[in-house]
Amino acid sequence: MFLSFLFRGISKPFMFIESGKRRSVFAPLRRNLLSIPNMPGALLEGTDTNVRIIEQPIFIKGENKYDLRKLEEGLADWLITDQPQELIFPDEPDRVYYAVVDGSLDIEDFQKIY
Repeated sequence: MFLSFLFRGISKPFMFIESGKRRSVFAPLRRNLLSIPNMPGALLEGTDTNVRIIEQPIFIKGENKYDLRKLEEGLADWLITDQPQELIFPDEPDRVYYAVVDGSLDIEDFQKIY
C-alpha cells in the first residue's frame, strides 16, 4: 500500500513516500561553552538549537513520461512557500512539523513496470 503525506493540508494522489526517510530524533544542538583559565572543563553558557532537516524520498506515479513532467511542474506551486507550512507523515499522524522546502528537488527519470 502506497502512502502519501500532507503538506499545507493537501495530499497529492500521484505522490507517495518511499522508504529511506531520514529524520533525526531531535534538532541539532550547539553548546556554547565558556572556558576559564586554570579551571578544568568549561561552563555551559547556553545552547543554540539548529534547524531539523527531514529528507524523504518520494515516488511520483504517472501514466507516461509526458504525464510525469506535467505532474512535476505542478509541484513548485504546492511545495514552495514563503512561510512554514504544516507537514504530516502517515507514520506519525499525531505529529505536525512546520516545514519549508530548501534547496532544489531533483527528479530522476525511472521507468518501472508493475
